[in-house]
Amino acid sequence: SIPVKFLIMDECDAYPIDVDGEGDPIKLAEKRTTTFSRRKILLISTPTIENISTIAKEFKKGDQRYYNVPCPCCKGKQKFLFTQLKYTKSENDESVCDDESVYYECIYCKEPIKEHHKTWMMENGEWIPENPDAPKKIRSYHINSLYSPLGWKTWPELVNELLLAQKE
Repeated sequence: SIPVKFLIMDECDAYPIDVDGEGDPIKLAEKRTTTFSRRKILLISTPTIENISTIAKEFKKGDQRYYNVPCPCCKGKQKFLFTQLKYTKSENDESVCDDESVYYECIYCKEPIKEHHKTWMMENGEWIPENPDAPKKIRSYHINSLYSPLGWKTWPELVNELLLAQKE
């Protein structure tokens, strides 16, 4: 019930559709910012169910920025896509990958990119909007776990999570 200039809402896809019969919790919270002309509203979340995801709908309203990183070989800028992550399954266990086999294939030159190049790639990347028709003041950003800094979630760990999910 108090006005706020800066509103940060985290894990929006987990919010209920209706709050005590008063409506959408995001819209209710956004109303608290109308007092301020220079307000900032941040909605942050991992998308959940396709075609129902609140954060996915909000992302589409904005300019749809993706972080594009250069290939260390050809310098072509691209966003990290799971389809470009290549690996070989372990000989001993088909449900996991051979960690040493994991690499990212450049969409332009097709060269294999090992994960140790990721730090340089991230340092030289840029946010590129893909929806030029969006309202000027609505920026939206998308980033996935392939961008995790070295020492956090590794590409082999992500491949193994994928293989486990496919097995279930």
